[in-house]
Amino acid sequence: ATDGMCAFHAAAQAGETACLRALLASGPVNLAQLRDNEGATPVHLAAGKGQIQALQVLIVVAGGTGDERDDIGATPAHDAAEQGRLGSLMVLSKAKANLDAQDDDKLTPLQL
Repeated sequence: ATDGMCAFHAAAQAGETACLRALLASGPVNLAQLRDNEGATPVHLAAGKGQIQALQVLIVVAGGTGDERDDIGATPAHDAAEQGRLGSLMVLSKAKANLDAQDDDKLTPLQL
């Protein structure tokens, strides 16, 4: 794909938890290293699309932290807040992600 996405990104964005679990069963993965052309990880995409179950799999099963940063310093919480995804923010909060993190423009998720 020319956008830099991999199967994990596509599954996360579409909320395909069975696919995510199958991908994870094939071996360990470092989610922070799976980045699209904008530096977004599968955790960013699941959070921004409101894919709650996929987000939970990425955090609980795959070891995502919710503190991953993209190319503009945004965390998954920034993406969730920008898209009005309260459920994603709740999952990230429960996972102890930093909801006060500032992006490169010094904005927190609450300011978006």
